[in-house]
Amino acid sequence: MNDIITEMMCGKCKETKLINEFYKNSGHKNGFDTVCKLCHNINTRRWALKNPEKTKAYIKKWTNAHAEQEKERIKKYKTENKEKVKESAKKYSKVHAKQISERSKRHYRKNSKHVCERCSKWRKENKEKVNQYSANKRALKLGNGGTFTAEEWMGVLEKYGNKCLCCERDDVNITIDHVVPLSLGGRNSVENLQPLCRSCNSRKHNKTIDYRPKEARK
Repeated sequence: MNDIITEMMCGKCKETKLINEFYKNSGHKNGFDTVCKLCHNINTRRWALKNPEKTKAYIKKWTNAHAEQEKERIKKYKTENKEKVKESAKKYSKVHAKQISERSKRHYRKNSKHVCERCSKWRKENKEKVNQYSANKRALKLGNGGTFTAEEWMGVLEKYGNKCLCCERDDVNITIDHVVPLSLGGRNSVENLQPLCRSCNSRKHNKTIDYRPKEARK
């Protein structure tokens, strides 16, 4: 019966290391590579730097051959590392802002019709999110402070029966109204929101009128 190998000497750095510091390799007698992971990775990086085209072709070939596997790996990583992905994307956008802007412009010029149709469709299917984004953007510009999500706005609508609190109609397009208008320093938070139809919202204009029932204002 063969003894279990627990240590090996690296053929590159000549250091004796634990067996888990070596990659498995079925082509070798003991089932492990002859150089440690550290040396293997260093050699791989050096080769990649010297052979960029070959490296690019290899990565492309491997990715195509393992498309579904790679897709699942990336999806899993993004799910388990949401904050890291968000921070990385934010950092990348900041460093490559100019390139991203130019790429977006080129894409729009080549696909303007498709982009407009897709945006129009999205806006129709996500009216609440559009309203939320607009309100948050305006408040940020005015410096009022506060923010709310589309889900929070949906909660306000549900709380008041999905109707205009002024005319009490539920068969009209409901819009977001700030009880204390943003133009008068009203905070852009869910506590300062009420649902009004376009007509009633226009009539209210920039006046502070609270149509919410007193018992439901908390």
